[in-house]
Amino acid sequence: MNRNKLKIAFLHRANDPYTLERIKYFIKNNHEVFSIMFDLGETVSEPDGLITIKLRKTILDKIPFVKRVIHYFEIKRILKQINPDVLHVVNALNLFYLYYKCKGLKVIENQGTDVILTPKRFKFLIPFYRFMYKKVDAVVQDSEVAYKSGLKYGAPENNHMNKIIEIGIDFNIFNKNVTKDIIRKTYNLSNRKIVFCSRGVVNPIYNIDTIIKSILTVRKNFPGCIYILTAEKDQLNSQLSGFIRKHNLEKNILFAGHQNRIKNLKYFYRDADVNISVPSSDSSPFSVYESMACLTPNVVTDLPWLYSKFIPGKHLLVCPARDEEALAEKINTALNGNHNLDLLSAYDIVYEKINLMRENERLESLYRTILHYRTEKVIENKLLFNT
Repeated sequence: MNRNKLKIAFLHRANDPYTLERIKYFIKNNHEVFSIMFDLGETVSEPDGLITIKLRKTILDKIPFVKRVIHYFEIKRILKQINPDVLHVVNALNLFYLYYKCKGLKVIENQGTDVILTPKRFKFLIPFYRFMYKKVDAVVQDSEVAYKSGLKYGAPENNHMNKIIEIGIDFNIFNKNVTKDIIRKTYNLSNRKIVFCSRGVVNPIYNIDTIIKSILTVRKNFPGCIYILTAEKDQLNSQLSGFIRKHNLEKNILFAGHQNRIKNLKYFYRDADVNISVPSSDSSPFSVYESMACLTPNVVTDLPWLYSKFIPGKHLLVCPARDEEALAEKINTALNGNHNLDLLSAYDIVYEKINLMRENERLESLYRTILHYRTEKVIENKLLFNT
């Protein structure tokens, strides 16, 4: 292994924006990076310098647990060819692939739902987690909530090999100097109050129904308010579509469709009067941090993740999950400007604690520290053997 250059293989789903942030950092720092991904027919945006390997596509790939079994030997062959210094596997369900015997450092990255919700729903995963966590060299996750949940299911308690490392926000993209009024001009919104939500509607956990129902109360104070959702209208179920028609909400909702995070989202955050993120469960919400970096007020659900870094009422407004009246009240507070949010303080917290460059420097340091320790142990064992 070159002392300064690492060969890193990431195993992840296609178009995972979080993993791509990590990948871009390591490419920028002149490491050799491989992306091994499941091919679900998606168009993948690849950073320059990334070596992409798509797993063969099968009809079973859409079955979460089955696809991991059928690709086992294919990935084993790929890793033998790559021979990476680090195998970084994203999603605890993919712990299955860390059973391999290889010289490289084996790292699992827990994503929030993997350890917060999934084991509660699928109890058979608990013994699987407990067994497979013994096969890893390091565990990383983006929040205290995910860290504590991982410990419950067997993740190592050793602080040297189990770390909270945020994905981090790229302040070259999301910042307080982003140009204003791009979105207002693009969609001819003039001075209308903008409520923005970049969460998808497909997953019920994001509570799109609660968001849409809150419009009924908000528009009493702000008849011209516009909710911008990065979704397609045809993604809504028939019941919610019917609710929109029944209450004549079409003029208060703009379905902007999927947006390129790097090119477009910053302009939505910058022009929004308030950003909302109100899922029933969350680990470390990227959209909230990105909007904070753009100095936008936030309304979020009252979940454990926010208390590790932020103060409700000072850095963001908080409401219960699945309560459209409470959500509407907080949105009205933000739109009225009747809040005491210290947006600059929230910005500083994100810059100091959730900074892409700093967090991925910590990840690189974790790789090198464990690899160095392993090398030292090999040398020590050889010396003992020869004496």
